[in-house]
Amino acid sequence: MKKLLLFMLIPIGLAGGLGAGYALKPHAEQEDAAGKAGDPWDADVDEEDNPSAGKDADLKAVEPASYAEPLQGDPEPVDYVKLDRQFVVPLIRDSKVSAMVVISMAIEAEPGSADLVFLHEPKLRDVFLQVLFTHAQSGGFEGAFTNEKALADLRFALNVAAQSVIGKMARKVLLTSVVKQDV
Repeated sequence: MKKLLLFMLIPIGLAGGLGAGYALKPHAEQEDAAGKAGDPWDADVDEEDNPSAGKDADLKAVEPASYAEPLQGDPEPVDYVKLDRQFVVPLIRDSKVSAMVVISMAIEAEPGSADLVFLHEPKLRDVFLQVLFTHAQSGGFEGAFTNEKALADLRFALNVAAQSVIGKMARKVLLTSVVKQDV
């Protein structure tokens, strides 16, 4: 059983790593900021002009349309700090593990605070696991667990947990990959 679980987690980890790498590419960050104009997480973020507004006309011609013009109201610059290891959450049913949820995360943080995030990573992982286990025990990963409200509730709880460890340096906790595997 343990070997079977190990062989199942390897492809999940690979897929999660590839997904996180794709999600954390620089152009994905700009798309993410553009697509979440009404995001409640951005309520306390001061907005300023996009620093890429002075690009050459030649560069604008070869870039996708979504990058050609500066976005109105872009938030100030941030660091995206990817947590190195995934989080594995067992789902228990009838005193047995019925499924595993594997989650990759990153933290949107104040510029220059990546070292602080890595310094506090053990404590961050601990509080994140507490939130994830509570979410699992309350049925948060059952049914349509990827619907907007369920994920917003989970992100909110993770954000509160991150800010309890590193304060306002943590702006958002980003779920870069969520995979559920029945066992």
